[in-house]
Amino acid sequence: ALLQIQSYDAGVHNATVGYTAYVITEIADLSGIVCIFCAGFTMAHYAYYNLSHKARHATKLMFKTIGFLAEAFVFGYLGLVFAPLVMAPGTDKPVDPNIWLFSIWVLLMGFVARAITVAIPLGLHFVIKRELKGLGCREVVMVWYAGLIRGAVASAVSYTITEGNIYVTQNCTLIIVVFSTLVIGGAVPGF
Repeated sequence: ALLQIQSYDAGVHNATVGYTAYVITEIADLSGIVCIFCAGFTMAHYAYYNLSHKARHATKLMFKTIGFLAEAFVFGYLGLVFAPLVMAPGTDKPVDPNIWLFSIWVLLMGFVARAITVAIPLGLHFVIKRELKGLGCREVVMVWYAGLIRGAVASAVSYTITEGNIYVTQNCTLIIVVFSTLVIGGAVPGF
């Protein structure tokens, strides 16, 4: 019985280490998102293989459950915030149509910017190496397309803005997040 408890404790310990790293970076006013990425990458490479078979299974199940709950919360929150977007806050008037036009413009510029940020490095690689080994046209388009999806992080960052036209920034970001998640993300299986 003691071995079973210790195997599950190791999985909880891994989760605690990652969260502790996040808390420390937030206290130091550094990027918590980058810290979570680095901690997760390191722990997946080193800590996961030091766990017993039972602890691996328990850890995988725990993180899948936490991820599912977090994703359900985020999408529920985005849905609740997006629903009243049709009306301007505190009024009975519809939202200014310019916000929708601005959102479409920003989305199109994101398409162009993403194409440039994919094409330039691949072009430089091709010029230097004279080949794009393993990368066909389909893979390059998928790299471009996958980078277009904006998610809850973009929405959360827009809520930290305290200056300027906050209403337009937050609503434009929310429109882009919902569109890119539902339309662009929903079309990914077609690739």
